[in-house]
Amino acid sequence: MELNGSGARYGFDEDALHQSLLQRGFQTCRYEPGERRLRPLHGQRSGQGNAFYVRDLERLAERVSTARSFRLGTGVAV
Repeated sequence: MELNGSGARYGFDEDALHQSLLQRGFQTCRYEPGERRLRPLHGQRSGQGNAFYVRDLERLAERVSTARSFRLGTGVAV
């Protein structure tokens, strides 16, 4: 799941959602696509951009870093 700061526009309190997710065992992180890595935020929100909430950060970080790259329809390799 991710929160990007626009929850209020749709009637959601992102601070309450953030606390609820942390209480349920989720960890916060930021995805850095250029480096193909997840950066832990240690329970903080990103402050800028999106914050992702994951249950098993180490496992997902490994999967992200070793995933096969591919080329977008725009020709950009990711």
